[in-house]
Amino acid sequence: MLITQKQGFQEDYDKGSQRVIHDIREGKLGRFTLDRYAEVGE
Repeated sequence: MLITQKQGFQEDYDKGSQRVIHDIREGKLGRFTLDRYAEVGE
């Protein structure tokens, strides 16, 4: 997993997933929504 290798975690997917969640919460990955497109357009 490229994210874990760059952070020095090697193949630690638990730390990698925690890092992705942290970055999402901090807004580092940009804005996004889990709503469906039809719901957003209304």
